[in-house]
Amino acid sequence: MDISYRNQSRIWNGWGNKDQKVFYDKKNELKNFLESRLGKSYSHKEISREEIKKMIHPRVQIQKPYIYQNLDIIIDYSFGQSFSDWIRFKMGYNLRFTDAVAIPSTIEELRELLNISREMDYKIIIYGGGTSVVGHITPESEKPVITVSMEKFNRVLNINQENLSALIQAGANGTEIETQLGQYGFRLGHYPQSFEFSTLGGWIASRSSGQQSLYYGRIEDLFLGGKLITYEGIFEVPPIPASSAALDLKHFILGSEGRIGILYEATVKIRKIPEKEEFLGLFFSNFEEAIQFIREVLQIKTSLSMIRMSFPEESLIHLEMAKYTGNKKIIEYLMKFLNIKGFKEHQFAMMILGFTGLKEEVSDAKKKVISLAKRFKIFYEPYLIAKKLGHSWEKNRFLNPYLRNILWDAGYGVDTLETCISWDKVSFLKRKIEEAIIEAADKYKEKVIVYTHISHIYLNGSSLYTTYIFRNKEDPEENYNFWKEMKTSASKVIVESGGTISHQHGVGKDHKEYLIYEKQKMGLNIIKTLIEKFDPYQILDNKNIIDQEN
Repeated sequence: MDISYRNQSRIWNGWGNKDQKVFYDKKNELKNFLESRLGKSYSHKEISREEIKKMIHPRVQIQKPYIYQNLDIIIDYSFGQSFSDWIRFKMGYNLRFTDAVAIPSTIEELRELLNISREMDYKIIIYGGGTSVVGHITPESEKPVITVSMEKFNRVLNINQENLSALIQAGANGTEIETQLGQYGFRLGHYPQSFEFSTLGGWIASRSSGQQSLYYGRIEDLFLGGKLITYEGIFEVPPIPASSAALDLKHFILGSEGRIGILYEATVKIRKIPEKEEFLGLFFSNFEEAIQFIREVLQIKTSLSMIRMSFPEESLIHLEMAKYTGNKKIIEYLMKFLNIKGFKEHQFAMMILGFTGLKEEVSDAKKKVISLAKRFKIFYEPYLIAKKLGHSWEKNRFLNPYLRNILWDAGYGVDTLETCISWDKVSFLKRKIEEAIIEAADKYKEKVIVYTHISHIYLNGSSLYTTYIFRNKEDPEENYNFWKEMKTSASKVIVESGGTISHQHGVGKDHKEYLIYEKQKMGLNIIKTLIEKFDPYQILDNKNIIDQEN
């Protein structure tokens, strides 16, 4: 079949583009490092694409030029990026497939898809960039499923320079958005780690947060309004800058995760491309002082666009791994220098600061922020180390997920989870999350590397983002259960401590059992009623957020 589609260039059973061989030259060094920490990896067989093809039996037969039952296309749109997805497409465990892939290019085709699905009693899954790490796009229905890729809705339709807003189609990914806006000197500024692949519609549907949200805002701060096709007609929220007229209907769309309609365009805030953007690295002698600095610097009006603080475990592991993925001599020099300055391993906290704005603003902000930081015990060398650390982070900001490919090939799995909590509970919850993961791994007589950072800060609290690396089990089911034990243990600790089950990844299928802690019974009933109003035939029941039948 001669068809061009977005995912043709993607790695079907891993992260990223086929032509990006990032870190592969460091595979052996990384494997040796992990073996020293976690033990020698087990051998396991990967399932092939041809083996998977034999398992697919599409249940949808529709003759439309934009709907495909081609097995290659079905494979390329049946998986996301959650760890359970990785066990599926790598080990062939509990495989699930969509029955057809629709790639519409007009509003009329979107409307036709809804009508066909209602008439035939099919389910619809809306597909943005395929980067969900919580199971958003995994088919789970007993009924036939059509996955609707929004990739042809990828244009910036209008830029209003007077209003500093842009009308953008929902299927445009981060690269497409910034490239088109950049031609006219503007920027959206939403930079999640999945920026290259994730889409505007996906960001809105999952309440995404970008790496520089301190300056540009979270997606709910950028989203002004939009249009969805629903079974009740077109649901439109006009882009009014501010309103006190009853409930804010934008928030019916934000976080809806494909349950109420198909978002096909949105109006968002934009800015002129800043004159200056700079990232710098420094070290605090301990994380307690680093957190105190963050809370104090938030009181100052500056052009800070990002504060990313690694707790001691992450600071050390990043420096250790950077010996294999970066410049080994510089890292070894830095480690020796930190030791001479009295910064002890397992105690110091690394921080990356981002500054964005006019040249004068950035210069002034750097002076104010570093002056405040110097009230604490810090190591800041402005001419080499600070810039090297900042440049390294900026260079790799969208490449780190490619490490998942290398680690899996070496026999190790990696997963993440995130939350947001008030300042008085940040240190406590960070410790409890890591302890829960370590204790869960111990039940399987396994070691685990676990570490945490703060990457999004607020006056009242911060996010916590935890990564854990472990040996993959040889048996697929055991590997799934091992991962699930760690994920579940940490998730329970989060919600029982008063944290949100998700700060930036959404709910999907992996997190929905914990939603009741935050929304409570009344809140879930309100959400269920809202979904039923928009989707009375349950065609969009992709099992995200809630189960309508339960």
